[in-house]
Amino acid sequence: MDRITKVMLSVCFVFLSLILRSIGTICNVPVYLDKVGIILASIVLGGPYAVLVAILIPLFAVFFLQDIIGIFRIFSYVTLAIIAGTVTDVLAERRDIKTRLIEISWFLTVLFGTIVLIMYLTFPLNILLAIIGLIIMLMLLLSTYGKLRKLFDMLRNIYSLVTLFLISLLAYVFTEFSVYIIVFFNFLSPENIEFSFIEYTTLIHIGDALISMLMAFVIYLTALHTGVKLRVMPKRRRIITTAMLMLIIIGILIPSTIAYIRRENIISPGLPDKSPWKLTIVRMDYVWLPIGAHGTNYYHLVPDGRYDPSSKYYQAWFGIYWIDGKWGIRKNQLFEEDIYKFAIIDQNFWLSQHGDPAPYTAIYEEEKPFKRIIVNGVEGWFLKGSMITHSDVAMTGYEEIIISGFFFVAYFEKHDKTAIVYACTYEDYYDDLEQELLSMLYSITWPK
Repeated sequence: MDRITKVMLSVCFVFLSLILRSIGTICNVPVYLDKVGIILASIVLGGPYAVLVAILIPLFAVFFLQDIIGIFRIFSYVTLAIIAGTVTDVLAERRDIKTRLIEISWFLTVLFGTIVLIMYLTFPLNILLAIIGLIIMLMLLLSTYGKLRKLFDMLRNIYSLVTLFLISLLAYVFTEFSVYIIVFFNFLSPENIEFSFIEYTTLIHIGDALISMLMAFVIYLTALHTGVKLRVMPKRRRIITTAMLMLIIIGILIPSTIAYIRRENIISPGLPDKSPWKLTIVRMDYVWLPIGAHGTNYYHLVPDGRYDPSSKYYQAWFGIYWIDGKWGIRKNQLFEEDIYKFAIIDQNFWLSQHGDPAPYTAIYEEEKPFKRIIVNGVEGWFLKGSMITHSDVAMTGYEEIIISGFFFVAYFEKHDKTAIVYACTYEDYYDDLEQELLSMLYSITWPK
């Protein structure tokens, strides 16, 4: 197959991944399914093109889905592409079985798996695991240069290759978690893990990769006959056929991504617009990785006062988390711990972005019992209290502070979305700002 056709097919696989993610989100499926394109590229085109697709999916998601922070997924997607592409290349005889990429694939799996487990376990287990991980990685390096012949041969039998392909699912999850921990904050640490849904997010990530892999095989087997015909076509006809396929996929991509953005932004027209507050919109899927939730954050802050300790807007927030599915409310009962996790993870992520070397946020006080109130025709839960956290101002040394405020939580069954309105400021200024924050809450116009 010529290079032009391969590049065009790679773009088709990228667009297919974005379509599946868009449709999945619209249908409120808790998985992306955007790894389908990576697996298809590894099977049909080979490792290098699988890596290309893995890089392009998060980049194109920035443009089509407005998911800027999700660009950090490139690392985990590339890891999946390297491993899946290496195995399929060897099995399809596109690459020599002696390739060092087999050891590199195992090395990446052990490396990122070790990082995650070290961050999760405590002393002395984490030290013991680090030593074991280093020994295994050293053995893999020696095998790369043919120093451990038995290991070299064992890694290249059919059972090891199939195992490696399946383990690529874990390697993807390990890389996803490791990059988040290294770049932002350790959500697996003892002080942070209670504010995460580790079992749920791990299950969601593994399930996402597994379902994507199964879908990719189904698509491949279904289109196998067409693929064989494509390979034997004259070059010009093959390029035209692939271009037509691309146009069809684009014709599906555009309306699906528009529907995705419309669903996410349906609450946007009803947000408060009050000076001196400034609005920012952020897709939060990657930020909420420790929870496994998907959605959007519409947050307001006052740029001139946010970082000024003498201003009543110091460390002040007003925003809405617009989250896929039903969170924190079950059988008409409120589970406040689930609600707090969204704000705590968000705050720690924000602090890490602003250079805090050890972000920390926790509940300080709660004013119970929580009340049910009606805000502009929508009934929900009103929670008031405070959190202990760090300032995001480097000049103050990321000092420990207390922020006071409230949440308003409501579920919108028609849209299958949970809205969490949050508002707070530095404890000393809360009394001065409370009425302004409440007026912003009551100025929200909810989607119909």
